[in-house]
Amino acid sequence: LEARKNPLKISPEEHTAGLSPPLNQLPQSVIRELCIALLSSDPIPRPGSTQIKLDVNAEPPFHQIIVMASLHSLDIYNSYSCDKTYVTADAIIKQCDLNATHNDECFSVIRKLVTAKIAKDDNDPFFVMNVELINDILENWFKKMPNVKPFYALRCNPNDVLLKVLTRNIDVGLCCSNRYEVEMAMKIVDMDRIIYRNPMWTRGSIRHAKECGIQTVIIETEDDLKRFATYYSEANIILRVTMDRKLVNDPLTEDNLDVEKAINLLRITKDLAVRIKGISLSIRSICATSAIYSYAIAQCRRLFDIGLEVGHKMEILDVGDGFPSMSASDGLSFDQIAKTLRAACSFFFPSKLFKDIKIIAEPGACFAASSFSLVTRVVNKRLIDGSFLTNDESDAGTIGYVYQINEGFYGAFGCKLLTHRNPICSPLMIFGEKMNTYAAVIGPEPCDMDVVLSLTRLPPLQVGDWLIWHDMGAYTIASHDISERNVPPLVIQYYYRSKKTMTFFSDSRILTSEDMPDETDSSSSNFLRDTSGSQLITYIDAVDVVAEIQGTIA
Repeated sequence: LEARKNPLKISPEEHTAGLSPPLNQLPQSVIRELCIALLSSDPIPRPGSTQIKLDVNAEPPFHQIIVMASLHSLDIYNSYSCDKTYVTADAIIKQCDLNATHNDECFSVIRKLVTAKIAKDDNDPFFVMNVELINDILENWFKKMPNVKPFYALRCNPNDVLLKVLTRNIDVGLCCSNRYEVEMAMKIVDMDRIIYRNPMWTRGSIRHAKECGIQTVIIETEDDLKRFATYYSEANIILRVTMDRKLVNDPLTEDNLDVEKAINLLRITKDLAVRIKGISLSIRSICATSAIYSYAIAQCRRLFDIGLEVGHKMEILDVGDGFPSMSASDGLSFDQIAKTLRAACSFFFPSKLFKDIKIIAEPGACFAASSFSLVTRVVNKRLIDGSFLTNDESDAGTIGYVYQINEGFYGAFGCKLLTHRNPICSPLMIFGEKMNTYAAVIGPEPCDMDVVLSLTRLPPLQVGDWLIWHDMGAYTIASHDISERNVPPLVIQYYYRSKKTMTFFSDSRILTSEDMPDETDSSSSNFLRDTSGSQLITYIDAVDVVAEIQGTIA
């Protein structure tokens, strides 16, 4: 850490007054926690800030702590290859390397595709899915949590190819939230690999679950349990319990089960004709520490004991859906959560006492986010003073740009509302320009809400340049995009295949830039080949090929 090289000077009088010791006298673990706290804390207001009212003559804090560290030295930044990150009181600026998510071969193929699209005057944004990453993600999941069976949440990204690649592994199931997703899942896996979690159960949805033969359902309220007792008492019911105190007092979730409500419900349902089989924990807010997962597992054990006491056959523990992308660069990492859950489950649910327990999860972004990237085009730009972007008078006179791209908040970038994470981008083409400037990225709509990134650093771009956005597979592709087999997605999708996944798409014919087809033609079956043998294939071709090999690979 830079602060260790230049420690703060604190006088004996200041130290006696209760101030902290110099950073070079603190243990490395304490400094690490300090950095994490700085990264997750609210910005310190500055003079002229629009966020709060301050005296215009006020001075900044005398001892402003500036941490300059390689991202690989902190666990919460565990994936992106970045030069440096400047963590100050008012902003976190990321300078991301071009090779953040894809390897060189994948970038090369995407560049060739962009060149071909430009030649055809096709400037529409498009997604690229790296099929090879799915296998790596699954391998990492079962390595870190070998006893937890994932049921992928279709609501995150119901892409046909993604689902069929995931479900090649017989230990992966599907979690559905509506009728369409249930019908889609039934075409891919057997009924015992489907869990139905509807956020608002109605008599119609309960009857539909019964008609389809759904065996396991997740409910969130006492009213839902009463409906199942009336219309589908044979279902295996998992009670979803809110463990986050911030949500217990939320008016939108006040009817949901917390720990105390779940205890009462377990006791009063002793004589009801329902099958309560387990507990599902719900942690939805962004957590600063993984300790809440230990607390949640402890509460699940408490509920298990009460359920067993009143006669319920408790055998399913659902550790929920709060798993970030494998390459998430802020908040708790997947490895941190997995380590905590593994230790907590082993402690509170020892195998000697719970021999038949089945531990499951409902990951969404964890599987989908990293495998998809979005490529967009810069359609407009504006030069402004950098201080308008940073809200910092000390940046007055610096160069800043506002770039407008052809995809925005009302499209794929609406995912920010659900993931609570800012997307990360890098230029697709680099022309030797190394100077990075302050920049903001906005979408195509003429409104204040269509802001993709309010502050970042990018090399100077021109209209017509392309940006690649990483980790864009979660909550970006709407269900209606792929609900019909013969209707292409609203945003064109391509699938990257390397030599490792060549057998997946072996029947496509080679596509050159001269005969590149119109992506809206659903009859095309083509891909773009790189000299290395890596390829991009179209959405329709990928669906066909994956459907053909479904069930043939263990």
